[in-house]
Amino acid sequence: MEILIKGLTRTDLQTYNASLVSLGFTASANNLTFNKEVDGLKYYASTSYDDTYKSLIVGLSVFDMTKSVVPEFVNSSDSLIKSDSAVFMEFYMDIILSQTTNLKNMILDITWNTGGNVGALYRVIVFITQNSFAVSSISADTKSNSTSYVKIEGVPTYDHLNWGLLTTPTSFSAANSLTTIFKENNLGPIIGLTSGGGTSSITPILLPNGTAFTTSSNNMSAYRTGTGTEADPYVYHPNEFGIEPTHPIPIGNIYNETVLLDILTTYYGE
Repeated sequence: MEILIKGLTRTDLQTYNASLVSLGFTASANNLTFNKEVDGLKYYASTSYDDTYKSLIVGLSVFDMTKSVVPEFVNSSDSLIKSDSAVFMEFYMDIILSQTTNLKNMILDITWNTGGNVGALYRVIVFITQNSFAVSSISADTKSNSTSYVKIEGVPTYDHLNWGLLTTPTSFSAANSLTTIFKENNLGPIIGLTSGGGTSSITPILLPNGTAFTTSSNNMSAYRTGTGTEADPYVYHPNEFGIEPTHPIPIGNIYNETVLLDILTTYYGE
């Protein structure tokens, strides 16, 4: 495994290295890798520091000494950060905010996001609001519906900013779900073109003969309207065919900064 530790200094790197040596690890010539043999097993560790992200990477691995394969570590903050969009966004938000003192508006651009990680999706929502947020779904089988409220702690929030969301038909699957949550929770203007849809979560299936495949489940992502009263009951809407933007713009203006800023300043009145 490799652990990415945020907010440290090069002094902390030296402290970690000294701790490994005190635990009986032998340092390599460049003082970046360490090894230790215990009961026929060889333990490997690696450390590195990234000045750009102010982060430390500690890698740990163990293997049987009868095997000749030595573990290789990625040992790259950039690779580890970009492997998770929420982690990537957190690091870059810190860099952006460190370079300006008067930032007011922020647009989350998912125009080329084809989906993937729902866990990262939820953590990205926390960047926009520190409040719990609604996530709704419909069963394609029973037609039942439900709304859950998600609260995530330990993730920084940047809810002092005026947020907007930029979408296109390429905003698919988990990106479409993010757009749906953005709409249901009134997190800001949705700008651009209708998102690409993709509503059902996936189900991994493993057969007894070893065949493995994934298929769409009966669980459909949705958004809920209404207040839940008799006069204004809840109504659930599947997002299979995407979410229409609150502020549609032609594809030719999708990255026009003047157009985008005008929408945000009008929406927020600033």
